[in-house]
Amino acid sequence: MSRDETGRQNETDGKRESERDGGRTVLSPPREPITVLDPSDDDPFEDPFGDDPLDDPFGDGSTGDGEADEDIASTFESIDRSTLLAFVTVGVLVHGGIFAASLGAMLVGFRGQWVVGGSLAVAGVAALVLSVGIYRRYKAKEDA
Repeated sequence: MSRDETGRQNETDGKRESERDGGRTVLSPPREPITVLDPSDDDPFEDPFGDDPLDDPFGDGSTGDGEADEDIASTFESIDRSTLLAFVTVGVLVHGGIFAASLGAMLVGFRGQWVVGGSLAVAGVAALVLSVGIYRRYKAKEDA
């Protein structure tokens, strides 16, 4: 064994190193060789998804012309127009209300922009209240 400047003892096979530290020996695991990736191996113009860029890499290979399209079409034909309109309106208002209220609160809290942030927060809460009103009116109409 040989000793270098840092006090490490190197065994002749190079697989394990030990270090003297206050009378105790600390063993380190064998070191693996470092592999360096060669950037010239990668082709930046190579398409990772194959021929069709719109092809779903996680899809099952079906073209979408099966029963699912017919089921969706028949479902949309059977849904009442007022139900679909109420559902879409409430969905858009809830998403927009949550976005506006949270963005407004963040603008007020983090940046101190009281006018813009306060306006967004009030508009978001108003959109959420409006969506509750639309849902209750639709529910009362359906129950009657």
